[in-house]
Amino acid sequence: MVESGLKLQDQMIAAYTELAGLRQVYSEDNVRVRAARARIAELQFQIDKAMGSTEDPGLDANHSAYPSFSELPALGLTYYDLDRKMRVEELLWETLTKQYEAAKVQEAKEIPTVRVLDAANVPQRKSSAARRFIMVLGTMLSLFVACISVFIMNTWEEMDPQDERKMLVTEIGNATLSFLKRIRHLPGIRWIMRASRDQSSFGS
Repeated sequence: MVESGLKLQDQMIAAYTELAGLRQVYSEDNVRVRAARARIAELQFQIDKAMGSTEDPGLDANHSAYPSFSELPALGLTYYDLDRKMRVEELLWETLTKQYEAAKVQEAKEIPTVRVLDAANVPQRKSSAARRFIMVLGTMLSLFVACISVFIMNTWEEMDPQDERKMLVTEIGNATLSFLKRIRHLPGIRWIMRASRDQSSFGS
């Protein structure tokens, strides 16, 4: 606003200088002289309007884009009061923001790594393995396997040694045993067997 006022003062001085030069050449009724006087009057009106010293009763102060100089002290106090409130609220906001961020970090630290999604309920009745059923089932299976084994052994002993089926099964068994004996002496198998024995002895 001060810069605008200084520009108006510069334009006013230039207009007065131009009017003085025109008066030396032309009369007061000349168009150029009257235009210069009108321009000086308009500049004076703008200066008075900016400074708030105009005596025109028809001028409304709200039409001015800037406050007048007479209103600056009151506006200055209001500005400083608002600026003080703004700084206080800004400091308060900054403090509360820091506390909020610190609370969020603390809350994140306090969250347990294991979260209980569904709490366990106390069972209404005891639940366990059916030991009697397992014992009975195991006994029956053992008897069944024993009977089958006895039947197979009796059938095998009663078979003719020259029977092709018995000879085939015997050959397959002998071939399997010889194959197992051969692979037992391989380095990799020895290492695996040694490692299994060491692990079993360590566990015991």
